[in-house]
Amino acid sequence: MPEQIFIFTAGNVEAKKHLEETIKKRINFEMIKEFFDQNEQETLERINKEHGLYAWGAIPGKNNEKLWKELKQGDYVFCVYKNTYHYFAKVLQKFRNKECAKALWGIDNNGQTWELMYFLSKPEKIEIPVPKLSNYLNIGYMGFTKISQDKINKIKKEYGNLSNFINDVIFVKGGNKNKLDRKDMDRKDMDRAIERVISFIENKGFIYEPWQICQYITAVRTKPFVILAGITGTGKSKLPALVAEATKGESRLIPVRPDWTDSSDVLGYFDLQGNFQPGSVMQIAREAMNDQRRFWTCIIDEMNLARVEHYFAEILSRIEDRYGDQISGYKSKPLLSCSFKEKNVEWENIILPPNLCIVGTVNMDESAHGFSRKVLDRAFTIELSEVYLDVIQQTQIREEVKEEQEWTVENWYPRAIRLSELKNLNEEEKEEINRAIEALKNINELLIPAQLQIGYRTRDEVVLFLIHASEIKNLFKDRKGDDVDPLDLVLQMKILPRIVGGTSAIRRVVLGLLGWAIAGKSYSTDEDARPIIDDWEKERRPMAIKDAKYPRFAARLCLMWERLMAEGYTSYWL
Repeated sequence: MPEQIFIFTAGNVEAKKHLEETIKKRINFEMIKEFFDQNEQETLERINKEHGLYAWGAIPGKNNEKLWKELKQGDYVFCVYKNTYHYFAKVLQKFRNKECAKALWGIDNNGQTWELMYFLSKPEKIEIPVPKLSNYLNIGYMGFTKISQDKINKIKKEYGNLSNFINDVIFVKGGNKNKLDRKDMDRKDMDRAIERVISFIENKGFIYEPWQICQYITAVRTKPFVILAGITGTGKSKLPALVAEATKGESRLIPVRPDWTDSSDVLGYFDLQGNFQPGSVMQIAREAMNDQRRFWTCIIDEMNLARVEHYFAEILSRIEDRYGDQISGYKSKPLLSCSFKEKNVEWENIILPPNLCIVGTVNMDESAHGFSRKVLDRAFTIELSEVYLDVIQQTQIREEVKEEQEWTVENWYPRAIRLSELKNLNEEEKEEINRAIEALKNINELLIPAQLQIGYRTRDEVVLFLIHASEIKNLFKDRKGDDVDPLDLVLQMKILPRIVGGTSAIRRVVLGLLGWAIAGKSYSTDEDARPIIDDWEKERRPMAIKDAKYPRFAARLCLMWERLMAEGYTSYWL
């Protein structure tokens, strides 16, 4: 059945006591697990791990029994007292359990207990007068209540689904500071927050350049699809997990199998009985939708062991059709557009929510597949190949970084997903936009021989990356403290992975880009490039050419040119 909205009231003395014990506070799983069988314990243990245990219950009676039977996983629940909505949560599971209810809440004057129990996601504190939502919900409540289907239909007609209603009305228009009634981090706050992330990762004993962490965070903020490439053992799958941990987000890792040829393993499939069996990404998307106060990272490990454009086709399309705004974030349409049986209908409206990003890790060796331009155009590709074997990062806990820095979900939201949507630009940001567009125009001219020109999507993503990077520009530094230009990084991410082959056209493209990256003027002959390549080889092939206009972009082009000369074929990938 479709999602519903239920109301419970907490106006009397007993209810207020219950509110303090199992809504405002987390229930101790060890205290109640003896009242459940093995399967139920496993369910509650999973809920406790992912959400914490919070619960409410109703005393048996004709009305309560009827409503409790209709209540199901995924329904929305509001707590009302003093004619105000005070808490909001989603139903995660329900059990009829008299002994557990007695242990939690005791019994009433009639010897009854609140055995019609339901466990909830962590309740969100809200403060909305009941009359303010009377156009959609009821004008008043007495006891356990279900919102009528007519009202639910009205909400869906105006907002599409209940999730949109909750986000737009309850949190945005309702003015609740837990969601959006806050000021965005100013530049100092953002700098300080990311410095804490960098320190947190360092104190875990992992080695990354400060600019690499900033590059990853900025890429995720700009678009929720990032590919991490590089040699084995450089921490590709660990970086997104560490950033999630440092910001009190959540991460899940999905290992790819070589036999994935369609989306059934990631989105799901219908079995022979017509029942839907959800895939791994679909399940994570649902978890993220049910936990909108945290930012979720889905890590697709060894992403190119199978062909990405085959098993990820629907997700790639949904990433591109996101809609929304800076305030409530950008979300996709439903991941699957097919009919479901009534008992599987909850999967019908699963989307890529604003609080979810997808990060793929790749190794480019003989066991892996290459990437099509369709995939590369839709992702930010970050390479982690700089290794410092002489650096041993000792794990240590310093007082100022031992606690994770909690970011609100909104701190991950982009300012826009298209250049035309950007508003309130300051002069510095306008200059960055002009700098990026001028560079891209020059690059496009040099890509013409191989017909590899970029389009509006890439232009917008390059510009938006720069805008987001400008908020933390002071932290784009290497281990020595030298500045790293975000434009240099984003050009390498978005332009060079497109260049693959050994034709004369590819040769002209690489040669032209190399000259432009070094001094702003394209090379036309091998002799033009020879002095730069010789110096680069003498310096033992550094990852950045110090005096170049775009140091890292130029260094990677040197590597690509060297490979083209030696093997007659080149690509961005190591």
